[in-house]
Amino acid sequence: MPDVILATYCYAGERPSVAAIFKSVWMSIDIGSDQFTVYRGANASDVLHQHKVASGQLFTLLPWRVRHVRLPPFEPTCVGVETVERYSVQLSVRHVDYWLALLLAAGLALFVAAEPLSTNVVFHYSSGVAIGMFGAVLVAVFVLSRLLPRRSSALAFLFTGWSLTLYLLQYVLENLRQHLIRYRAYVLGYLAVSGLLSFAICYWYGPVKDRRSQTLIKWFLQLVGLGCVYMSSSMSEASMALVLLLVGWQALPASVGVRMRAALRRRLFRPKPRKLLSEQEYLEQSAVATRQALQELRQYCRSPDCDAWRTVSRLRTPTRFADFVEGASHLSDEEVLEYELEPTTLLPRDDDDGASEDDW
Repeated sequence: MPDVILATYCYAGERPSVAAIFKSVWMSIDIGSDQFTVYRGANASDVLHQHKVASGQLFTLLPWRVRHVRLPPFEPTCVGVETVERYSVQLSVRHVDYWLALLLAAGLALFVAAEPLSTNVVFHYSSGVAIGMFGAVLVAVFVLSRLLPRRSSALAFLFTGWSLTLYLLQYVLENLRQHLIRYRAYVLGYLAVSGLLSFAICYWYGPVKDRRSQTLIKWFLQLVGLGCVYMSSSMSEASMALVLLLVGWQALPASVGVRMRAALRRRLFRPKPRKLLSEQEYLEQSAVATRQALQELRQYCRSPDCDAWRTVSRLRTPTRFADFVEGASHLSDEEVLEYELEPTTLLPRDDDDGASEDDW
């Protein structure tokens, strides 16, 4: 049997910058078998120390057997691969990881919408059903774990502690897709029944109406949103600064927040200044609006909706009204002449506030 070889690969990291806030680095191990172990540390000495510790243990299920390792972009990191098989290692650098950007957007949206979601009936039912289905999955995992031989599982926990739990979790996640495809009918049926039971329980108790309970739900959603914001970038300084900014914004009084949002909205979406009409434009628009209104009045008077007898009985000159309906002018010659001879009343300007009526 060939000797096991431990090869260490190190990533130097780079200087943090705002342009690399969504940067991610992955190391992929292409190997044909599961006979390998992976160690991760801050430097080569740390990797070698983990290898010695793992080799000296009597029974261990760690370290991990993962084929994709995420590395911090701004910190030096070393990864050790121990195996007798042939393999290749590839380093992938994503300058903009869209999943991280999506995680940031989801965290911000959840933090902002926490208060309306805490009182939303649809959110209460959907979250209740989701929690019920997740609890059903946990129950299934617990029942399956009881099927293991008690003595062997107890000895495993005695020697490895949480190692067995973490290894089983990793094993289930890696083989989850195969299990879902093989037993998809049973899985879908189990999830459907658990979802219906969860919905029935939520419907029986109804949505949360207590104010304190709604406040607790809002705080929980905001904490989840802040957690998503913090995990959306490998640059912990920028993530923490954004988290503190959101917490400080939430701590502001409501009146201050409203004024700041209004000022920000005016600065970002500044309305265009309204154009004032000149005297000529005002006269033209008023003439057009008057002709349109008179035409609509004529059409109404000709329509069956107008009570002609009642309208005529209230007029002093029914013949003039009839001529107007037939298309004549709404003003007589005397009224036009009187309007032309009447002096025009002008509005005073701003600098003529002190002028009296005797000055006109």
